[in-house]
This record gives sequence, C-alpha cells and structure tokens, in this order.
Amino acid sequence: MKDGFLKAAALSPALRVADCAYNTRQILTELRAAAARGVKLAVFPEFCLTGYTCGDLDYAKGFGATLADECGIRVFCAAYRLAPESPYPAAVEDALEAYRYLLEKGYAPEQIVLCGESAGGGLICALCLRLKEMNMTMPAGLIAISPWTDLTCSGKTYEENREADPSLTEELLRFYADCYTGGLTSKEEPLVSPLFGDLTGFPPVLLLQPGMSYGWMIPAACTKNCWMPAARAK
Repeated sequence: MKDGFLKAAALSPALRVADCAYNTRQILTELRAAAARGVKLAVFPEFCLTGYTCGDLDYAKGFGATLADECGIRVFCAAYRLAPESPYPAAVEDALEAYRYLLEKGYAPEQIVLCGESAGGGLICALCLRLKEMNMTMPAGLIAISPWTDLTCSGKTYEENREADPSLTEELLRFYADCYTGGLTSKEEPLVSPLFGDLTGFPPVLLLQPGMSYGWMIPAACTKNCWMPAARAK
C-alpha cells in the first residue's frame, strides 16, 4: 500500500516497526499505556488524506471516536488547508496553530499524542521538526500510519510493489508532491519530506508498515534505535 508508519506515545524512545495488519491492536496498546502515564489527548491532523490535496474529517472522526472509547482519552481532529490552492507551508502552519491551540487550552505537551496516516503521518513529523526549530516542547509521542515522508519518491519500492499496490503509483504521488510544493519549494526540504530531517530529540515513535519492505525508509541516524521483525527487515 503506502510507504510507512511512524511513532507512538509510550514505553521507550526506540523507533519500532510493525506490520500494518496489527496496527489497530498496537495503537490501542500504546495509547492505553500512554493514558496510564498521564496522556490525556490524541490529535489527528485530518487522519487520512490523499497527498495533501483532498479529503475530510469524517474518517478521522470515526477512527478517533473508536480510540477515545477504547482508551478513555479525548481526541481532537484538526483540519488543515489543502493543495494546490494552499501549498506548503500552509499545512505545517495549520498543524502548528492546532498544537498551540491545545497548549493554550491547558494541555501540556506530555499529555498529547499526535497521530496521522499517509500525508497526515508526514505532517505530524514535519510539525515536530518545526517545533524543534522553534525550541518548543514536543508531544509525548507520535503514531504515524503509513506516513508520506519522502515527496521526492526516491524509494525503489514504487516499482517493486507496483503490481501489489496499483492505486498509489510513483506517477500519481509525484503529481501530488507537485501540487503540495507548488513548484516553489524543494521536495528535499525537511518540513516537506521529513525523511531528510534531523530526527534527533524526537519523542517515541511507532512506525508501522503495511506488509512490505520498509528498511530503506528509516534514516541511518535512527537505525540503532530501531526494531524490525526479522521476516520483513531488509
């Protein structure tokens, strides 16, 4: 399917990778553990959107409601402006505004977990990079579901998995990337493609992958903190 999954709140700062088939169970486990340690809020930035260009909050609200019920935490679904009408940095600016809003409402960073899928997963990574630039405290953790972290489409799996996932081709994702950057911003800009950013100091991250090879997605600087199931590691 898509290219990856990112970080969740809790347990250890190690970057852990798991098969997407088990994502619901693992997300619930992580959020329950986080709630037991004082996390009170999970934030979804338009959980599932297509390449920063379309989508709505209905899916995010449905999944968020399930997590709220299962884990006993509040869920805040944050919308952001979409490309091509509002290209980068609009989405990052809106994500930052949503985070500031929660802080103003009295939530401490250690009480917040960010969760996003696809473009939303990339956006929560970009938000943490932006918080790092601004010397702001990051949230307790991230859950990034198949995050789109590389808008340069540099991975070989686009071709290797073309038959397994004909819906998200390299050509289509390059089109979405062009819409998001508007031809004005380099796709290697870390706030556009967090894969190229410095993840040092990031909160705990749960990285999940939908049944395909994913080792190439993890920056070399993070590999010492990674656990990958032997059957799926490169």
